[in-house]
Amino acid sequence: MLLVDVGGNMGRDVKMFRNAFRDAAGRVVLQDLAPIIEAGPKDELTALGIELMAYDPLTPQPVQGARAYYLHYTLRMYLPAETEPPGQQQQWNLSTDSEYRRLAR
Repeated sequence: MLLVDVGGNMGRDVKMFRNAFRDAAGRVVLQDLAPIIEAGPKDELTALGIELMAYDPLTPQPVQGARAYYLHYTLRMYLPAETEPPGQQQQWNLSTDSEYRRLAR
């Protein structure tokens, strides 16, 4: 697994990523709430090899061990106001490989 775009809406960022790095090995997944995934440009994304997955960020992440997770505003939107990233580590402890475990603000 190369990249998981959490809360990626219609897939603008993963499309740009896939177009820029066509030869990058690994799966690319776009995650958002089910109504957004259903309304998105499925044919265009799947033609680029991007997998679509309905996902609620308040539930455990089903994709583990990706090299990168792009979280957009997910942490700000869903963490309690008194929690400052990298809070809620049990929710976002996504990679078991310390080489790839980074959280940027």
